[in-house]
Amino acid sequence: MSFTVPPFLQPGASVRIVAPASPLPSRRQFLAGLAWLGSRYRLRMSADVLAREGYLAGSDDLRLDALQRALGEEGTQAIVLARGGYGITRLLERLDLGPLVRAPKWLVGFSDGTALHAAAQAAGLCSLHASNVNGLGALHAGDRDAWIRALEGVGAAGFRHHDLRGDRVTAVEGPAFGGNLSLVQALAAQGRLSVPPGAIWFVEDVSERPYRLDRMATSLRSHLRSAGAIVLGEFFGCGPGLDGVTAETALASAWGDLGVPIVHGAPFGHGVRNAPVVLGATTRVEIDSTGRALVAQVVSSSTISRRSSSSTS
Repeated sequence: MSFTVPPFLQPGASVRIVAPASPLPSRRQFLAGLAWLGSRYRLRMSADVLAREGYLAGSDDLRLDALQRALGEEGTQAIVLARGGYGITRLLERLDLGPLVRAPKWLVGFSDGTALHAAAQAAGLCSLHASNVNGLGALHAGDRDAWIRALEGVGAAGFRHHDLRGDRVTAVEGPAFGGNLSLVQALAAQGRLSVPPGAIWFVEDVSERPYRLDRMATSLRSHLRSAGAIVLGEFFGCGPGLDGVTAETALASAWGDLGVPIVHGAPFGHGVRNAPVVLGATTRVEIDSTGRALVAQVVSSSTISRRSSSSTS
């Protein structure tokens, strides 16, 4: 199964900021991310990004309209989420991805953005699992550089990390899939989870007790039987309770008997590190006999066909 790579960006490209999930927790953090992003790209943003209605960044109609317009906006080459939180799954029933399929552009974000990534992948498009605007200002410098490289296709842009830990010897390739575990499980409950065969699952989460992670992981077992491998990112704020069971132990208990190789400790998620992952891109996982693991993906015009770059505006 192949996925379309949107046109890579150039410095000065137009980037639209949208807020389809929760309201901004801190304008200072958001402005720091905007300043960094605006030093390289031309930003497009409307006042509705700052909207607030309870735990949502405005009403469903407001958020849906802003997102729908961004998907079809002429000249925009990337859509970056202001933040995560909650709210995108409320929009999926009415969201039309047709404009994005006809004129692909990058969707960038993570956390609640997992819902958009899954929808884009079901439509045959690559997207970028990476920091939202709200986190860009304080992001690890290496991950910020990788954020740019992935969007601009500089050299062999993509995720590449050595010295991870794996649980069984393997060498396997497949399309990257996943994101936030809670969102993946919610999409499965909605009947909106479309997993490509042989997928390399990337999963992370935040502020979930290990027994809750176990429950989510157990509910996803049937979707994982055809997986090529599972790559675990950071489970930030998911420490053990009085029982002492860790997040990694809980997930290994839920998935360990599936026969799917599991890689531990990848630097992405809600913590200090959030290395970008191009979802849909071919990803290679290697685990040697000592348990040392490598996860790598390369996204370039020589490895995945892409559409010709459109002009910026």
